[in-house]
Amino acid sequence: MLIAHQLEVLTHDGERVRYELEAIQTNDNQTNTGVIDSFVDGIRFEEDLVVTGQDAFDSLKVVVALIESAQSGYVKDVF
Repeated sequence: MLIAHQLEVLTHDGERVRYELEAIQTNDNQTNTGVIDSFVDGIRFEEDLVVTGQDAFDSLKVVVALIESAQSGYVKDVF
């Protein structure tokens, strides 16, 4: 089976949104997204964080749901 898109999102209203993603980062191929730098600056300078703990938790729920969906073959509702 040929996969045309790396990410497919099915919305609650039935819309199907497909995304083509950049190459995955590896230990040998990494780019700076600025997230860690922003976090460190937020702590150092007592500024609001661009990416919050809730953002990280929500992202983790999505990743876990993707893994479970891939293993089960069923789409899991995350939120």
